[in-house]
Amino acid sequence: MTDTPLPLISRPAVGRHLTGSLVGKILAIVVLSALLVSRDADWVMHPTLWAEDGVIWFQNAYTKGLRVLVMPSAGYINLFPYAMALAARALPLGWLPGWMMAGGFIAQVAPAVLLLLRGRRLPPPSGRAGRSRSFTWAFPIRTKSI
Repeated sequence: MTDTPLPLISRPAVGRHLTGSLVGKILAIVVLSALLVSRDADWVMHPTLWAEDGVIWFQNAYTKGLRVLVMPSAGYINLFPYAMALAARALPLGWLPGWMMAGGFIAQVAPAVLLLLRGRRLPPPSGRAGRSRSFTWAFPIRTKSI
């Protein structure tokens, strides 16, 4: 036997490829987030309660507790907004607008993040003139109205 070193076995650069694509996905998420904020940065600087945030979701979560998670509202189970409102009960009241705005931001970014992380292409826009008016199409849950 000789003392010559064994040749190195070359392996494919899988780690670098995954890291590169992960960096690309994170960059895409950051760009998407920046585009959402750039549409109207006022909601980031001065958050307010919009529409059902305070009048329906927070008020019901505050008065009815966990029952709101299964309570239909206009025929839908609004699980995410009610979960955000339930969590907001533990926060100071002054933080409520920012908390609910953060929940709305998460709801807008979440479908794209899930699709990007799973490696699938984004679906084509829907709605009038090929433009999506809302991201609420992502996870609809329809219930029977009583």
